[in-house]
Amino acid sequence: MLCPPMLPSGPSRIFISYARRDGAALAQRLQSDLTKQGFDTWLDTQRLRGAATWTREIESALDQANYVLVLLTHGSYISEICRSEQLRALRKGTCVIPVKGQPDTDIPLHLEAKKLIVSRKSDLLVVGKA
Repeated sequence: MLCPPMLPSGPSRIFISYARRDGAALAQRLQSDLTKQGFDTWLDTQRLRGAATWTREIESALDQANYVLVLLTHGSYISEICRSEQLRALRKGTCVIPVKGQPDTDIPLHLEAKKLIVSRKSDLLVVGKA
């Protein structure tokens, strides 16, 4: 599926999927930068309420998202929750954009054909297919 351009002129909703153990800093940076650009970004640490049924809230946020940024790290590769988020977004036809957060991270099979974005400390760089 080709992703439509990410234009902040509309109410584009972006869900950020990541593993807390090694992707939290990059997730927070992306959330902050995208929010400053006018996007409605969903990050669990800022949107989940204490007594919430977190799986339902995550499902709802995924279903309402126009885009899902998938932060690929060692932690997200082994996380069942991260894989479930990725697979749900793909099944629902949501545009999934993988961001390689660590250079030697393996890529889940279901994301192998997607265009990757590689993160560096100062910026993000689009590098092509996995």
